[in-house]
Amino acid sequence: KFHPCGRSLRMLLLPERSRLGGVQSKRAERLTLSLTDTDLFPPYHQLPDEQAIRSLGHSDSINSRLDEFLAPDGWSSVPPYADPAMSLPAKRQQRKRQQVASMVRCCAAVMLAVENATNAVKEEASLRTFVDFCGGAGHVGVIIAWLFPAWRVVCVDLKERSLAIGRDRAAALGCSNYEAVARDVRSYGEAFSVGAALHACGSASDYVLEQCVRAGAGMVVCPCCVGKVVSGG
Repeated sequence: KFHPCGRSLRMLLLPERSRLGGVQSKRAERLTLSLTDTDLFPPYHQLPDEQAIRSLGHSDSINSRLDEFLAPDGWSSVPPYADPAMSLPAKRQQRKRQQVASMVRCCAAVMLAVENATNAVKEEASLRTFVDFCGGAGHVGVIIAWLFPAWRVVCVDLKERSLAIGRDRAAALGCSNYEAVARDVRSYGEAFSVGAALHACGSASDYVLEQCVRAGAGMVVCPCCVGKVVSGG
């Protein structure tokens, strides 16, 4: 049958768990590719590996928790309340751990780079403040707080119910450096040095980027699959 996109039919017939650029793909990703008439693939990049992350830290910044988490079996060293998959059904646990581990590796690299750049002025608390925007129950923020006890970690979200779960998890871990505030991303006005967002829906990812630029902060943002096109400026 005729198909307007030269390779669309081939892409749609790929098995559900096919790989694009060595990375497992979803149907939505394959459908997006099927709507193009080029051979372009998403720009997948290698995540910071253990050696690269270690090279960024001082001897006192790579603590035992981070050291163990960077190992291949890192999740085995993480207590249950720091595990983002603790309350998920078994079929979703591996993917959630992979998502969060990827975020943590990128965040750790940025945070250690910030520590390197600001080592002489440690007394300024904002220089070691990490904000988990749209963080919900703290899937990223709680483990960051546990891995980086010298950092202040703030989780920002509109859902108080989710924030309460994150607070309880942090309290169970003894993470006094974790805070959760109910606030719109756009209204957050405090100083911080690293901002992150995992699957912030729609335009929320754009708001996170704007906040990080405003604060002159490092950023790690993985947007969700919900995209919108705004017309008229």
